[in-house]
Amino acid sequence: MPHTAKFPLFLIPLLPFLGAAISLIFGRRMRRQSVHLVAVGSVVAACTVALIAIFGHLLGDVSLWSLRANWLMTGGEGAPRLVDAAYTWIASGSVSIPVGFVLDPLAAVMVLVVTFVGALIHIYSCGYMAGDKDYARYFGYLNLFTGAMLILVLADNLPLLFVGWEGVGLCSYLLIGFWYGKDENATAGKKAFIVNRIGDAGFLLGMLLLWAAAGTLTFSELTNPDIQAALIHKTWQLFPQAQDFTSPGKVSFLIELRPVELICVFLFVGAVGKSAQIPLYVWLPDAMAGPTPVSALIHAATMVTAGVYMVARMNMLYSLAPNILIFVAFIGAATAIFAAFIAFSQNDIKKVLAYSTVSQLGFMFAALGTGSYAAAIFHLAAHAFFKACLFMDAGVVIHALGGEQDIRAMGGLRRKLPVAHWTFLVSCLAIAGIPLFAGFFSKDMILLGTLANTFEKQAGTTMLTAGAMRTVGWILYLMLTTASMMTAFYMFRLYGLTFLGEPRTDSRVLAELHRPSSSMRWPLVVLALGATLVGVLGAPTLFAGSDGAGWLFLAGALVTAAVLVWMAFFWASDIEEEAGRDSSYVQWGLIKGPLLGAAAVMVFVGIWAAAGKSFIKIWPAAGKSFIKIWPANWLGEWLKPSLSSWPIVQVKPEFASKANPFVASHGAEAWTMALAVLLSLASIAAALWLYRKGPNQTLANLVATLRPVYKASLNKGWIDELYHLIIVRPVNFSAWLLRVAVDEFLIDKCLVTGAAWAVSVFGWISVQLQTGRVRQYIAAALVGLAVLIFLTTRSISTFDVQVSGSQVLVTAGVKGDQVLGVPEGRYRTKVGYDFNGDGKVDTWTLRPSQVVTWTYDKPGQHRIRMVVQDPRFGKKTSTEKVVTVGAGR
Repeated sequence: MPHTAKFPLFLIPLLPFLGAAISLIFGRRMRRQSVHLVAVGSVVAACTVALIAIFGHLLGDVSLWSLRANWLMTGGEGAPRLVDAAYTWIASGSVSIPVGFVLDPLAAVMVLVVTFVGALIHIYSCGYMAGDKDYARYFGYLNLFTGAMLILVLADNLPLLFVGWEGVGLCSYLLIGFWYGKDENATAGKKAFIVNRIGDAGFLLGMLLLWAAAGTLTFSELTNPDIQAALIHKTWQLFPQAQDFTSPGKVSFLIELRPVELICVFLFVGAVGKSAQIPLYVWLPDAMAGPTPVSALIHAATMVTAGVYMVARMNMLYSLAPNILIFVAFIGAATAIFAAFIAFSQNDIKKVLAYSTVSQLGFMFAALGTGSYAAAIFHLAAHAFFKACLFMDAGVVIHALGGEQDIRAMGGLRRKLPVAHWTFLVSCLAIAGIPLFAGFFSKDMILLGTLANTFEKQAGTTMLTAGAMRTVGWILYLMLTTASMMTAFYMFRLYGLTFLGEPRTDSRVLAELHRPSSSMRWPLVVLALGATLVGVLGAPTLFAGSDGAGWLFLAGALVTAAVLVWMAFFWASDIEEEAGRDSSYVQWGLIKGPLLGAAAVMVFVGIWAAAGKSFIKIWPAAGKSFIKIWPANWLGEWLKPSLSSWPIVQVKPEFASKANPFVASHGAEAWTMALAVLLSLASIAAALWLYRKGPNQTLANLVATLRPVYKASLNKGWIDELYHLIIVRPVNFSAWLLRVAVDEFLIDKCLVTGAAWAVSVFGWISVQLQTGRVRQYIAAALVGLAVLIFLTTRSISTFDVQVSGSQVLVTAGVKGDQVLGVPEGRYRTKVGYDFNGDGKVDTWTLRPSQVVTWTYDKPGQHRIRMVVQDPRFGKKTSTEKVVTVGAGR
């Protein structure tokens, strides 16, 4: 049920664009306080408009929330969405593409992530970039980045989405190479831009093929059953072969393609480039060259999430090509393992986090590939909080240590940087999937989906058999479980080497440690709380809801709350005092208060989950309404209207609940979660045992034992070197060859310089000839006459033969030639012919142009030789031809 928004949706991306325009045009003449007021205020205003559009019913207006409530009451008829058709963008014949925006449940989640997390990153940047000379340019680019991502998210058609898609690509280039004075930064920006162009070419091809196959690029129209049926049954036949004679009138084709599968592949190529999956992931680790807040924005709220969002948005197409979804899942799982393997041995704090992002994006694509679209978006939202927090904590550490990024030169920062320490630890627990932090719920939902999900067979679609799907599910589950275990290990390796043990930093650097400003600390606290609490939005039926085992949730919530309380008081009493009055502010404002608040929320949620059934028994109306407002897997239920393909995704019978065959059983949820948690805890214990005291002999012995594996991880699998060998070097050689052969030689020397040289030579010759001396002109005329005589009285080199029966007519020269000999006198030219091949001339003639006739007695092939005597030049030449004559005349 589309409804026009009271607040125009185009304001959401427009506000950051206005902030960018002000910063980039007037920023040099503005005070820094004004610059970041405009930059931060524009993003906060965009977030406010989004909140009004989503929850405007609280103000008495129609909102997305109220539309969804009506959707539930009407039994799921007409997807709830707010629309805003700004104006017609492209109008040509029957083609009409508007600049239209749509806010549905999927876009709402993405908009809140982009604007809320983006606003925190903007606030953090005010302190991090305080000393940079290009302050205004930085915030202009940051606003531009946010606006481009919001266009991508809110677009109601693929062409407009592609505008935002290219916009974030441009902004990533500008921000990665922001400090362009260093060559490595500019090179990293170019690498990101070029690699993304490869993926964007695939995206553009997919979009054009979709237009050719479906005749529309608007998302709402692609859900039309008639269009989907046409996409399923349409086949493109290429390269016709010989006619099949067993079936009259039928022509076989070399290639037959289902366009929907080809479209999905090409669109996924675009997602692989933008979201850094194998084989186009190589740009993202190098993107760390930019300022650290830029890394947080790219990895958490923009750019890399675009590919995941696009595939989720196009779920109506991908569900028509389940085999392509399996391909997507395997690419994601392989990326998750490979990136985690590389992160094991990286020593740059930002590089570890970069490969962690690549790995986590692999989890999201694996979820998409198994039909767990909601799980992918859930993990995207949770990842935005803890990954932004991790990068911004890394920025605090780098800022404090004067630019040091090597974790081998850190250690012992737990007391020096308390806020960064505890927020980093919370985020590590979240990404490692420890109960009950955000990553625990989202990652385990993905793992369960790989095992439990299958696809319902649709008429006209091609898909794997049930047995093959079962095997595929187990393979994907094992791959992702391994990647999850590896994630816990390398993240706590990073935590141990950075914050635990004794300081390995130079004592002078520690003495002059740069403390983070309040604008850098507050965003960390908010993000850490999000990484702690946002997971309850996707609590599974095992923990929440009227049929869930809520006491398990309560137990976990109480344990989590106890840990948060312990962390608050232990860390608050174990930190070094900061300058003056900041001590109590840090302890209560940034540690005790937020952590105690988070503990209280966890206890409340646990009691709610455990009391779900009793709620309904004691207060049926209140209980039912409360469960309805916040059911199990609330985020999945919220996203369901945007995922039109969700009925196609089914639960395998062996994993289905007996009470409800459309959801996984509590037993399946319990054992998959338990196994993942146990493996993660074992990995954390191993990492802390090895790295809590920094580099040591045990670690050195282990590295020596596993040296080949360690070198492969340290050198990132030599993928960059391989690409350089098979792609970069051939391209560079081709470019050099074209430059030397075409540009420098053909164009510069031959066409440009050569033309000038020819004109110069011609002018020089003209100058030498036009001297005004009569004797020189007479000499030139005589030389010209001699040349003319020589050319017009040249020796004859060929002759013409015409055959008529047994008779041949021979003439010196070729028909049309003017053969000029000297007809009289001692210098006349003599031409003779040998017709019978005996080596003697049978006929001589003193006129070269005279026709000589000869008659043969026998038919067949005969050799005719012409002999020319030219006494003027003392030359005698001969030429032969073979002719075939017949009998008679």
